[in-house]
Amino acid sequence: NREYLRERFVLVEEIYESQYMRATQEQKKTIIASAKLEDLEKKGSTTKANLETDKADKSGHYIILRGLPGKATEDDIASFLVDCEIVGNIFIITNEAGRSTGDAVAKLLNKIDLERALKCNK
Repeated sequence: NREYLRERFVLVEEIYESQYMRATQEQKKTIIASAKLEDLEKKGSTTKANLETDKADKSGHYIILRGLPGKATEDDIASFLVDCEIVGNIFIITNEAGRSTGDAVAKLLNKIDLERALKCNK
C-alpha cells in the first residue's frame, strides 16, 4: 500500500540552509560510517559523487517533513511531493541504530516549489 503517506498527518515546514546542512551532514556521517562506499553504490543509494554534488550546490529552498512513517522511502516522499522539483537527494533522518526518526529534509529548486511543498501539509 503506497498510499499511506497521503492518509497520515505529515507536517512540511521551511527550514534554513544551516538546518538542512546540519541534518544532511549527520546523515552523511552515518552513511559513511555504517557501510563501505562500494556497498552503497551496488545498492543504488547515495554515492560519493552525490555527496560532492550536494556540497557544490548552495542555492535553493529547504524543507523538513515531520511525522513520516518509519517505512517511508525516498521514492514515497518524492511521490508525496509530486509537484515539486527536488534538487539532489531526500535525506531521511535516522537515529544511532539506523532507524527512521520520522523526519526527512529536502532541497527544492525554487520558491514556487517551496510554496507547493508547503501546501502538502496533511
